[in-house]
Amino acid sequence: MLVPAATTDTIIHAAVTDEAWRLLRAAPTTPTTPTYRAALIAALRFPGNILSEAPDARWARLVWTCGAAAGGDEGPVVRVAAAVELFMVALDALDDAEDGEETALQVELGAACALNVSTGLLFLAQRGLLDAGGGAAPANLLLDAGLRACAGQHADLTGAAEHIGLDDALAVTAGKSASLVAAICQLGAACAGVSVPAQDLFARFGWYLGMAAQLVNDLKGLQPDAVGKTDIARGRPTLPLAHAAQLAPMAEVEADVRAAVWADGPAQLTWAVAETYRGRALALIPRLTGDHAAGAALAALLPCL
Repeated sequence: MLVPAATTDTIIHAAVTDEAWRLLRAAPTTPTTPTYRAALIAALRFPGNILSEAPDARWARLVWTCGAAAGGDEGPVVRVAAAVELFMVALDALDDAEDGEETALQVELGAACALNVSTGLLFLAQRGLLDAGGGAAPANLLLDAGLRACAGQHADLTGAAEHIGLDDALAVTAGKSASLVAAICQLGAACAGVSVPAQDLFARFGWYLGMAAQLVNDLKGLQPDAVGKTDIARGRPTLPLAHAAQLAPMAEVEADVRAAVWADGPAQLTWAVAETYRGRALALIPRLTGDHAAGAALAALLPCL
């Protein structure tokens, strides 16, 4: 049986990294050329990714923690966790491309090859899920979540804060973020073979977690990111910006918009909504596990507000 993730990050990294290498080296059954496989590996070696020297492995940690809370064993959980890491690396790279940002991956491989590698990682992740056991259900679960995330991302890319309501802003958050986290948590529980109602509880926990984390991220998005851009400049339909647009016409100067968000209430509203979702997730934990360590590990996944 798995040890709760709060004390085993090194174990998670090692196990999931080994499984990722297995997927990449599964010749001759993997129909890729040596040069394309090298490009896939290069993408996974970028800082924070699963084959880097210091992997973040936050998605694998979600699968592991939920699998441990549900009483799962290491083998199935590690296989699913590795597939999820590959899937999310691909989505992150696609998100960067959609934002028009030149990333280190694009600089190394070129924009077109970076897109092609991202597509390959999506396929490789699905292969990993099909190899993990459990039939097609795990792969279908992540595919459905991915489609919901794409729909949410489309709304994010085509919407504008001054043209949507607060409910619409929350729907974007649910689509592009919460749906994925819900599916990943459900996958962890499914690895343990728990009932469908129990899996649904883990999915609900993940949905609350995803909502809280994305709302906190939306507040961080008011400040310049690694490439010097903000959600204000991108015109993102986030909750704080949508609320600010309801209160007054959006200012032309970013600093003025940022000041209004913090001074006039939108930031406080966003914190309050995030705290509500965080509280709902915490309240679910006793229904997910009776083990104190497993419950503490689940709580540790939640953002600190």
